[in-house]
Amino acid sequence: IHRGMKAGIWVAIGASLVELIQSFIAIKFAWLFVDNSCVDFWMGIIALLVFWILGIYYFFFVKASKSGVNLEKEEKKVPDFFKGILVSSMNVLVIPYWVFYGSYLNTQGWLELENDSIIAFVIGVMTGTFALLLLYAKLGQMITNRAAQLTGYVNKFIGVVFMLFGIYQIWKLC
Repeated sequence: IHRGMKAGIWVAIGASLVELIQSFIAIKFAWLFVDNSCVDFWMGIIALLVFWILGIYYFFFVKASKSGVNLEKEEKKVPDFFKGILVSSMNVLVIPYWVFYGSYLNTQGWLELENDSIIAFVIGVMTGTFALLLLYAKLGQMITNRAAQLTGYVNKFIGVVFMLFGIYQIWKLC
Protein backbone atom coordinates (compact mmCIF):
# COMPACT_ATOMS: atom_id res chain seq x y z
CA ILE A 1 0.00 0.00 0.00
CA HIS A 2 2.67 2.50 1.01
CA ARG A 3 4.95 1.68 -1.94
CA GLY A 4 2.36 2.48 -4.61
CA MET A 5 0.57 0.81 -7.49
CA LYS A 6 3.75 -0.14 -9.37
CA ALA A 7 4.87 -2.31 -6.46
CA GLY A 8 1.34 -3.71 -6.20
CA ILE A 9 1.38 -4.68 -9.87
CA TRP A 10 4.67 -6.57 -9.47
CA VAL A 11 3.42 -8.38 -6.36
CA ALA A 12 0.24 -9.29 -8.26
CA ILE A 13 2.24 -10.64 -11.22
CA GLY A 14 4.40 -12.83 -8.96
CA ALA A 15 1.41 -14.12 -6.98
CA SER A 16 -0.60 -14.78 -10.15
CA LEU A 17 2.17 -16.88 -11.69
CA VAL A 18 2.35 -19.04 -8.57
CA GLU A 19 -1.45 -19.38 -8.60
CA LEU A 20 -1.22 -20.54 -12.23
CA ILE A 21 1.22 -23.31 -11.30
CA GLN A 22 -0.60 -24.35 -8.13
CA SER A 23 -4.01 -24.49 -9.78
CA PHE A 24 -2.62 -26.46 -12.75
CA ILE A 25 -1.05 -29.06 -10.47
CA ALA A 26 -4.17 -29.28 -8.32
CA ILE A 27 -6.58 -29.70 -11.22
CA LYS A 28 -4.26 -32.03 -13.10
CA PHE A 29 -4.31 -34.40 -10.11
CA ALA A 30 -7.97 -33.85 -9.20
CA TRP A 31 -8.76 -37.29 -10.64
CA LEU A 32 -6.97 -38.77 -7.63
CA PHE A 33 -9.63 -37.30 -5.38
CA VAL A 34 -12.54 -38.06 -7.70
CA ASP A 35 -11.54 -41.73 -7.91
CA ASN A 36 -10.43 -42.16 -4.29
CA SER A 37 -13.03 -41.24 -1.67
CA CYS A 38 -10.65 -42.10 1.21
CA VAL A 39 -8.23 -39.36 0.16
CA ASP A 40 -11.16 -36.96 -0.24
CA PHE A 41 -12.41 -37.80 3.27
CA TRP A 42 -9.04 -37.13 4.91
CA MET A 43 -8.55 -33.93 2.93
CA GLY A 44 -11.97 -32.88 4.27
CA ILE A 45 -10.85 -33.60 7.84
CA ILE A 46 -7.63 -31.62 7.31
CA ALA A 47 -9.56 -28.73 5.72
CA LEU A 48 -12.00 -28.76 8.63
CA LEU A 49 -9.18 -28.43 11.15
CA VAL A 50 -7.35 -25.74 9.16
CA PHE A 51 -10.51 -23.68 8.61
CA TRP A 52 -11.50 -23.79 12.27
CA ILE A 53 -8.01 -23.00 13.53
CA LEU A 54 -7.70 -20.05 11.13
CA GLY A 55 -11.23 -18.88 11.89
CA ILE A 56 -10.69 -18.89 15.64
CA TYR A 57 -7.27 -17.27 15.25
CA TYR A 58 -8.54 -14.40 13.07
CA PHE A 59 -11.73 -13.90 15.07
CA PHE A 60 -10.29 -13.94 18.58
CA PHE A 61 -6.53 -13.37 18.50
CA VAL A 62 -5.55 -11.08 15.62
CA LYS A 63 -5.84 -7.49 16.78
CA ALA A 64 -5.77 -4.36 14.66
CA SER A 65 -2.74 -2.16 15.20
CA LYS A 66 -3.45 1.06 17.05
CA SER A 67 -1.36 3.21 14.73
CA GLY A 68 -2.75 2.00 11.41
CA VAL A 69 -0.41 1.17 8.56
CA ASN A 70 3.30 1.06 9.35
CA LEU A 71 4.99 3.30 6.81
CA GLU A 72 8.58 2.70 7.93
CA LYS A 73 11.13 1.63 5.36
CA GLU A 74 11.93 -2.05 5.17
CA GLU A 75 15.45 -3.08 6.04
CA LYS A 76 15.76 -5.85 3.46
CA LYS A 77 15.03 -4.92 -0.12
CA VAL A 78 13.29 -7.90 -1.72
CA PRO A 79 11.94 -7.19 -5.21
CA ASP A 80 8.15 -6.90 -5.24
CA PHE A 81 7.81 -9.66 -7.85
CA PHE A 82 9.53 -12.13 -5.50
CA LYS A 83 7.41 -10.92 -2.58
CA GLY A 84 4.35 -11.89 -4.61
CA ILE A 85 5.86 -15.29 -5.34
CA LEU A 86 6.73 -15.83 -1.68
CA VAL A 87 3.35 -14.79 -0.30
CA SER A 88 1.43 -16.85 -2.85
CA SER A 89 3.68 -19.87 -2.28
CA MET A 90 2.84 -19.82 1.42
CA ASN A 91 -0.90 -20.12 0.71
CA VAL A 92 -1.28 -23.81 1.61
CA LEU A 93 -5.05 -23.86 1.14
CA VAL A 94 -4.94 -23.13 -2.59
CA ILE A 95 -4.12 -26.72 -3.66
CA PRO A 96 -7.01 -28.38 -1.76
CA TYR A 97 -9.30 -25.57 -2.92
CA TRP A 98 -8.52 -26.10 -6.59
CA VAL A 99 -8.62 -29.89 -6.22
CA PHE A 100 -12.10 -29.62 -4.72
CA TYR A 101 -13.26 -27.03 -7.25
CA GLY A 102 -11.70 -28.86 -10.22
CA SER A 103 -13.23 -32.16 -9.07
CA TYR A 104 -16.62 -30.50 -8.68
CA LEU A 105 -16.46 -28.88 -12.12
CA ASN A 106 -15.36 -32.20 -13.62
CA THR A 107 -18.18 -34.20 -12.03
CA GLN A 108 -20.67 -31.59 -13.28
CA GLY A 109 -19.26 -31.96 -16.81
CA TRP A 110 -18.05 -28.35 -16.94
CA LEU A 111 -14.31 -29.05 -17.01
CA GLU A 112 -12.52 -31.85 -18.80
CA LEU A 113 -9.33 -33.05 -17.13
CA GLU A 114 -7.32 -32.83 -20.36
CA ASN A 115 -4.32 -30.55 -20.77
CA ASP A 116 -5.91 -28.04 -23.18
CA SER A 117 -9.00 -27.57 -21.00
CA ILE A 118 -6.90 -27.34 -17.83
CA ILE A 119 -4.52 -24.81 -19.40
CA ALA A 120 -7.42 -22.59 -20.52
CA PHE A 121 -8.96 -22.84 -17.06
CA VAL A 122 -5.79 -22.01 -15.13
CA ILE A 123 -5.03 -19.06 -17.41
CA GLY A 124 -8.46 -17.77 -16.37
CA VAL A 125 -7.54 -18.44 -12.73
CA MET A 126 -4.29 -16.51 -13.13
CA THR A 127 -6.06 -13.61 -14.85
CA GLY A 128 -8.73 -13.48 -12.15
CA THR A 129 -6.10 -13.59 -9.41
CA PHE A 130 -4.17 -10.76 -11.05
CA ALA A 131 -7.30 -8.63 -11.47
CA LEU A 132 -8.41 -9.23 -7.89
CA LEU A 133 -4.97 -8.38 -6.49
CA LEU A 134 -4.90 -5.16 -8.53
CA LEU A 135 -8.32 -4.24 -7.20
CA TYR A 136 -7.11 -5.03 -3.70
CA ALA A 137 -4.06 -2.78 -4.17
CA LYS A 138 -6.19 0.08 -5.50
CA LEU A 139 -8.71 -0.24 -2.68
CA GLY A 140 -5.82 -0.45 -0.22
CA GLN A 141 -4.60 2.93 -1.32
CA MET A 142 -8.08 4.39 -0.89
CA ILE A 143 -8.51 3.17 2.70
CA THR A 144 -5.04 3.54 4.17
CA ASN A 145 -6.13 6.19 6.66
CA ARG A 146 -8.84 3.88 8.05
CA ALA A 147 -6.65 0.78 8.15
CA ALA A 148 -6.67 0.08 11.90
CA GLN A 149 -10.46 0.15 12.22
CA LEU A 150 -10.98 -1.74 8.96
CA THR A 151 -8.40 -4.41 9.88
CA GLY A 152 -10.38 -5.26 12.99
CA TYR A 153 -13.56 -5.73 10.95
CA VAL A 154 -11.75 -7.69 8.23
CA ASN A 155 -10.20 -10.04 10.80
CA LYS A 156 -13.64 -10.73 12.29
CA PHE A 157 -15.09 -11.31 8.81
CA ILE A 158 -12.24 -13.66 7.86
CA GLY A 159 -12.75 -15.54 11.13
CA VAL A 160 -16.47 -15.97 10.40
CA VAL A 161 -15.75 -17.12 6.83
CA PHE A 162 -13.28 -19.75 8.02
CA MET A 163 -15.71 -20.96 10.69
CA LEU A 164 -18.44 -21.22 8.02
CA PHE A 165 -16.04 -23.30 5.91
CA GLY A 166 -15.55 -25.48 8.99
CA ILE A 167 -19.33 -25.88 9.40
CA TYR A 168 -19.57 -26.80 5.73
CA GLN A 169 -16.86 -29.42 6.23
CA ILE A 170 -18.80 -30.89 9.17
CA TRP A 171 -21.96 -31.01 7.01
CA LYS A 172 -20.04 -32.57 4.13
CA LEU A 173 -18.50 -35.25 6.36
CA CYS A 174 -21.80 -36.24 7.99
